[in-house]
Amino acid sequence: MHIRSISILAFLVLVVSCSSSAERVVEPTKGNPTNGSRIAWDYSSMVCISSKGGYARTIKLFDGSLVAVYEDYSGNVELKRSYDLGKTWGEPMRLFGKFSVSSSTGKVATVNIANPEIIQLNNGDLVVGCNYRPVEQEVAPYAIAIRRSSDLGQSWSDAQVLYEAAPRFADGCWEPAFLQLPNGELQVYFANENPYRSSSEQQISMLSSADNGVTWTKDARVVSYRAGKRDGMPVPLILNDEVVVSIEDNMIGEFKPYTVRTKLQAPWSDPVLAGSSNRCYALADVLPEAVYAGAPYIAKLASGETILSYQTTEGRSTDWEKSVMEVAIGDKSAYGFTKRSRPFDVPLSGEGKWNSVAVLSDQMVMALSSTNFRGGDVGVWSIKGRVIPPLVAAKGSIQVDGIVDQAEWGDDFPIFIGSKGSTNLQSAIRTDGKSLFFACKVSDKLIYDNGSDVQKADAVSWLIDPNSTLFTSLEKGMFRITVTASGIVKCYEARNGEWSEAKLVGLAAKAGKQADGYLVEVAIPLQAIGMQGLQPVRLAMLLNAFDSANVGYSESIASSSENQPNTWCEVTF
Repeated sequence: MHIRSISILAFLVLVVSCSSSAERVVEPTKGNPTNGSRIAWDYSSMVCISSKGGYARTIKLFDGSLVAVYEDYSGNVELKRSYDLGKTWGEPMRLFGKFSVSSSTGKVATVNIANPEIIQLNNGDLVVGCNYRPVEQEVAPYAIAIRRSSDLGQSWSDAQVLYEAAPRFADGCWEPAFLQLPNGELQVYFANENPYRSSSEQQISMLSSADNGVTWTKDARVVSYRAGKRDGMPVPLILNDEVVVSIEDNMIGEFKPYTVRTKLQAPWSDPVLAGSSNRCYALADVLPEAVYAGAPYIAKLASGETILSYQTTEGRSTDWEKSVMEVAIGDKSAYGFTKRSRPFDVPLSGEGKWNSVAVLSDQMVMALSSTNFRGGDVGVWSIKGRVIPPLVAAKGSIQVDGIVDQAEWGDDFPIFIGSKGSTNLQSAIRTDGKSLFFACKVSDKLIYDNGSDVQKADAVSWLIDPNSTLFTSLEKGMFRITVTASGIVKCYEARNGEWSEAKLVGLAAKAGKQADGYLVEVAIPLQAIGMQGLQPVRLAMLLNAFDSANVGYSESIASSSENQPNTWCEVTF
């Protein structure tokens, strides 16, 4: 179970290298943390799955449909299904309903259902797990239970209790999550206070099944435990030859996301204790101890890179109930999570908790949050994220005419910007060895032209560091090209940390129109920006979306900042 740490200790800067005798607190990020994939959240894709509820999880089934399970916040667990990749959802099915039980002494208690999780097994069966939570103490045990379906959710088995803890909140069990190994073994992980009835400690436990979840081991195996603390909220994942589990760990101060891991061939033969090298602080950045960052959820991208969601108070308040969802990207072994982003823009008075992430395709992920970011009740919301891969300029010569022709550009537009509002862009890169070519398709229902003031007009800007210097500030030799929706072109070079107007010999740019938006093509001669040949460059892009000179915003590529070239994307050839 997730609770806040009781005391706040003095902040320690924790940088401990990995060894067999020392706990690995921070994994140094290999190479430049701005390389690799990024996630660009698509504001226009937001959907309210349930107007009231939370703790939602979703998976993509073998038939391509999506299934989501969530708490309805009335003590029940519901299931919904989508046949259009989450754009619309069907009517809810009550999968687990709250019920009443009586003790041997005649006491009666309602048992609420919480913490749903779902998996599709290799044989196609669906298994949904949940947490039984009795309202009254000393009547019925806290428990982990499942139901299964062999017909893609049309019918379900009776509930099967896998594990029972004590009949009291302080000694309960919580938050089941599933994993099926390559050999078919099905595992369920959960947070477990039951072994520590004289303390507030908590461990991660695991049960397993050799017959697709029909029968289960009786005794729970210890996955991880930190003496005196509370490992919690496990989510497992197979990476290479390891099982990696994201957990929250309150080693010092508030909870932070950690990973614990074991070899796939002999999983959890020894528990991961406090000093184990198999226990690792997940983020590349060391957060202050007073910052809460709990309830992690891990998934793997098609590239092999990993993504981690969690809920955090950073930049908000000390009240963890007002925490919000954040997502970070790690390497293929789930180390050094960086490029943090927030899928939902939640006001300080709101919340966004009990989150999860799901991978829908090579180019798309989905984030789910229990949030009231638009006011009212806390409900289940989803948003899709476009995966921006490492950028490679394909070979090709382009005629710059403001017509983004499919025959010239193809269908691959890997750059996406559009997390702040309904206006968004998709962009592609080409080169013929002498010039860089860019195309943009901008979706914008209200185009605003502000004359010569291109900074407050609907426009697209390209920011280029030809030397890929990774400087933290704007330096001479960096360039910016801005093209408005009406075709006005302005060029700039960095001088003294600011953009100053400049001329780029041979530059060509043209804007065109499309339904509900505009198009832009640009050709930038390599020599005009000081390049003697093709070499890796740093690139950022900005999208201006204005309704008037005083109403609008500018948005950059995910995880980048206009004035920090070290955050820009690398482009290779």
